[in-house]
Amino acid sequence: VFEDNKTKYESLYKSKGFDNIAYDVSSLNKDANRVLGLFEGVVTEQDDPRGVPSLRDLTVFALDYLDNEEGFFLMVEGAKIDKKAHSNQAKLMLQELLAFDEAVEAAMEWANNRNDTLMVVTADHETGGMYYNYNSSTQKTIIDDIKWLSTNHSRSRVDVAVYGDISEFTNMYSSSFATLEGLPYWDNTDIFKLCASYL
Repeated sequence: VFEDNKTKYESLYKSKGFDNIAYDVSSLNKDANRVLGLFEGVVTEQDDPRGVPSLRDLTVFALDYLDNEEGFFLMVEGAKIDKKAHSNQAKLMLQELLAFDEAVEAAMEWANNRNDTLMVVTADHETGGMYYNYNSSTQKTIIDDIKWLSTNHSRSRVDVAVYGDISEFTNMYSSSFATLEGLPYWDNTDIFKLCASYL
Protein backbone atom coordinates (compact mmCIF):
# COMPACT_ATOMS: atom_id res chain seq x y z
CA VAL A 1 0.00 0.00 0.00
CA PHE A 2 2.83 2.41 0.89
CA GLU A 3 4.71 1.71 -2.35
CA ASP A 4 1.55 2.39 -4.38
CA ASN A 5 1.06 5.74 -2.63
CA LYS A 6 4.70 6.61 -1.94
CA THR A 7 4.61 10.09 -3.49
CA LYS A 8 1.44 11.01 -1.58
CA TYR A 9 2.84 9.77 1.75
CA GLU A 10 6.18 11.49 1.24
CA SER A 11 4.36 14.77 0.57
CA LEU A 12 2.39 14.27 3.80
CA TYR A 13 5.53 13.58 5.85
CA LYS A 14 7.34 16.56 4.35
CA SER A 15 4.36 18.80 5.14
CA LYS A 16 4.78 17.70 8.77
CA GLY A 17 8.40 18.89 8.77
CA PHE A 18 10.25 15.65 8.02
CA ASP A 19 12.98 16.86 5.69
CA ASN A 20 14.84 13.53 5.79
CA ILE A 21 12.84 10.43 4.85
CA ALA A 22 15.23 7.48 4.92
CA TYR A 23 14.64 4.06 3.40
CA ASP A 24 18.06 2.61 4.28
CA VAL A 25 20.96 3.31 6.65
CA SER A 26 22.94 5.38 4.17
CA SER A 27 20.02 7.81 3.71
CA LEU A 28 19.90 8.85 7.37
CA ASN A 29 20.99 12.49 7.67
CA LYS A 30 22.11 13.73 11.10
CA ASP A 31 21.95 17.35 9.91
CA ALA A 32 18.26 17.17 9.01
CA ASN A 33 15.65 19.06 11.01
CA ARG A 34 13.39 16.03 11.43
CA VAL A 35 14.13 12.43 10.44
CA LEU A 36 11.69 9.66 9.58
CA GLY A 37 13.04 6.16 8.99
CA LEU A 38 10.87 3.89 6.84
CA PHE A 39 12.70 0.59 6.80
CA GLU A 40 11.69 -2.95 5.87
CA GLY A 41 12.38 -3.81 9.50
CA VAL A 42 15.30 -3.82 11.88
CA VAL A 43 17.79 -6.64 11.42
CA THR A 44 19.62 -8.48 14.16
CA GLU A 45 23.03 -8.32 12.49
CA GLN A 46 25.23 -5.56 11.07
CA ASP A 47 25.80 -4.89 7.36
CA ASP A 48 22.53 -6.09 5.86
CA PRO A 49 22.93 -6.03 2.05
CA ARG A 50 19.55 -4.32 1.65
CA GLY A 51 20.66 -1.39 3.80
CA VAL A 52 18.20 -2.34 6.56
CA PRO A 53 19.61 -1.01 9.86
CA SER A 54 20.38 -2.96 12.99
CA LEU A 55 19.26 -1.68 16.38
CA ARG A 56 22.91 -0.76 16.99
CA ASP A 57 22.97 1.29 13.75
CA LEU A 58 19.87 3.21 14.80
CA THR A 59 21.15 3.75 18.34
CA VAL A 60 24.46 5.17 17.09
CA PHE A 61 22.63 7.45 14.65
CA ALA A 62 20.09 8.62 17.25
CA LEU A 63 22.79 9.48 19.81
CA ASP A 64 24.72 11.46 17.23
CA TYR A 65 21.56 13.16 15.95
CA LEU A 66 20.18 14.13 19.38
CA ASP A 67 23.42 15.16 21.12
CA ASN A 68 23.22 18.79 22.23
CA GLU A 69 24.15 21.01 25.18
CA GLU A 70 20.64 21.01 26.68
CA GLY A 71 20.41 17.23 26.86
CA PHE A 72 17.90 14.74 25.51
CA PHE A 73 15.93 11.58 26.27
CA LEU A 74 16.28 8.52 24.05
CA MET A 75 14.43 5.24 24.40
CA VAL A 76 15.75 2.20 22.53
CA GLU A 77 13.53 -0.88 22.58
CA GLY A 78 14.32 -4.44 21.58
CA ALA A 79 10.63 -4.96 20.87
CA LYS A 80 10.88 -8.34 19.15
CA ILE A 81 12.40 -9.98 22.24
CA ASP A 82 8.91 -10.02 23.74
CA LYS A 83 7.24 -11.00 20.46
CA LYS A 84 9.48 -14.03 19.92
CA ALA A 85 9.11 -15.08 23.57
CA HIS A 86 5.31 -14.98 23.19
CA SER A 87 5.64 -17.57 20.42
CA ASN A 88 8.33 -19.48 22.36
CA GLN A 89 10.85 -19.12 19.51
CA ALA A 90 14.02 -19.45 21.57
CA LYS A 91 16.60 -19.00 18.83
CA LEU A 92 14.93 -15.91 17.36
CA MET A 93 14.34 -14.45 20.82
CA LEU A 94 18.03 -14.90 21.69
CA GLN A 95 19.06 -13.29 18.38
CA GLU A 96 16.89 -10.28 19.21
CA LEU A 97 18.34 -10.18 22.73
CA LEU A 98 21.90 -10.18 21.36
CA ALA A 99 20.96 -7.39 18.92
CA PHE A 100 19.63 -5.36 21.86
CA ASP A 101 22.84 -6.09 23.76
CA GLU A 102 24.81 -4.63 20.84
CA ALA A 103 22.69 -1.48 21.00
CA VAL A 104 23.34 -1.18 24.75
CA GLU A 105 27.06 -1.67 24.11
CA ALA A 106 27.01 1.16 21.54
CA ALA A 107 25.26 3.46 24.01
CA MET A 108 27.79 2.56 26.70
CA GLU A 109 30.64 3.41 24.33
CA TRP A 110 29.00 6.80 23.71
CA ALA A 111 28.38 7.46 27.42
CA ASN A 112 31.79 6.27 28.59
CA ASN A 113 33.78 8.96 30.42
CA ARG A 114 30.79 11.33 30.50
CA ASN A 115 29.41 12.63 33.79
CA ASP A 116 26.16 13.99 32.37
CA THR A 117 24.51 10.78 31.21
CA LEU A 118 22.16 8.28 32.80
CA MET A 119 21.51 4.93 31.17
CA VAL A 120 18.79 2.62 32.43
CA VAL A 121 18.38 -0.88 30.98
CA THR A 122 15.34 -2.87 32.03
CA ALA A 123 12.14 -4.52 30.82
CA ASP A 124 8.51 -3.89 31.58
CA HIS A 125 7.91 -7.61 32.19
CA GLU A 126 9.17 -11.12 31.54
CA THR A 127 7.54 -13.28 28.90
CA GLY A 128 7.29 -17.04 28.57
CA GLY A 129 9.16 -18.18 31.68
CA MET A 130 12.01 -19.63 29.62
CA TYR A 131 14.31 -22.03 31.46
CA TYR A 132 17.11 -24.40 30.58
CA ASN A 133 19.49 -26.86 32.15
CA TYR A 134 22.84 -25.75 33.48
CA ASN A 135 25.72 -28.15 33.97
CA SER A 136 27.44 -27.00 37.17
CA SER A 137 30.43 -29.29 36.67
CA THR A 138 31.29 -27.89 33.21
CA GLN A 139 29.67 -24.49 33.88
CA LYS A 140 27.92 -24.70 30.53
CA THR A 141 24.35 -23.93 29.60
CA ILE A 142 22.50 -26.70 27.80
CA ILE A 143 20.70 -24.50 25.27
CA ASP A 144 19.50 -27.47 23.23
CA ASP A 145 17.04 -28.20 26.02
CA ILE A 146 15.28 -24.83 26.39
CA LYS A 147 11.77 -25.04 27.77
CA TRP A 148 8.98 -22.49 28.26
CA LEU A 149 6.35 -22.25 30.96
CA SER A 150 3.83 -20.26 28.91
CA THR A 151 3.25 -17.89 26.01
CA ASN A 152 2.19 -15.07 28.32
CA HIS A 153 3.79 -12.45 30.53
CA SER A 154 4.88 -13.70 33.93
CA ARG A 155 5.13 -12.10 37.35
CA SER A 156 8.89 -12.64 37.49
CA ARG A 157 10.80 -9.58 38.58
CA VAL A 158 13.17 -8.11 36.00
CA ASP A 159 16.52 -6.49 36.69
CA VAL A 160 17.28 -2.79 36.42
CA ALA A 161 20.83 -1.94 35.34
CA VAL A 162 21.93 1.67 35.76
CA TYR A 163 24.94 3.60 34.45
CA GLY A 164 25.33 6.97 36.17
CA ASP A 165 25.11 8.46 39.65
CA ILE A 166 21.62 7.90 41.06
CA SER A 167 22.45 8.46 44.72
CA GLU A 168 20.27 11.58 44.88
CA PHE A 169 17.32 9.60 43.55
CA THR A 170 17.79 6.63 45.88
CA ASN A 171 18.19 8.96 48.87
CA MET A 172 14.96 10.71 47.92
CA TYR A 173 12.84 7.65 47.21
CA SER A 174 14.40 4.67 49.01
CA SER A 175 11.99 4.88 51.93
CA SER A 176 9.04 4.52 49.57
CA PHE A 177 10.31 1.47 47.65
CA ALA A 178 8.09 -1.56 48.16
CA THR A 179 9.52 -4.81 49.49
CA LEU A 180 8.89 -8.42 48.61
CA GLU A 181 10.32 -11.21 50.76
CA GLY A 182 12.32 -8.59 52.63
CA LEU A 183 14.01 -7.17 49.51
CA PRO A 184 13.25 -3.71 48.10
CA TYR A 185 12.12 -3.47 44.50
CA TRP A 186 11.16 -0.72 42.12
CA ASP A 187 7.72 -0.41 40.63
CA ASN A 188 7.52 0.40 36.88
CA THR A 189 6.63 3.98 37.77
CA ASP A 190 9.88 4.33 39.75
CA ILE A 191 11.77 4.20 36.44
CA PHE A 192 9.92 7.33 35.33
CA LYS A 193 10.71 9.03 38.64
CA LEU A 194 14.38 8.12 38.25
CA CYS A 195 14.65 9.57 34.74
CA ALA A 196 12.63 12.67 35.62
CA SER A 197 14.67 13.42 38.74
CA TYR A 198 17.92 12.96 36.80
CA LEU A 199 16.78 15.37 34.09
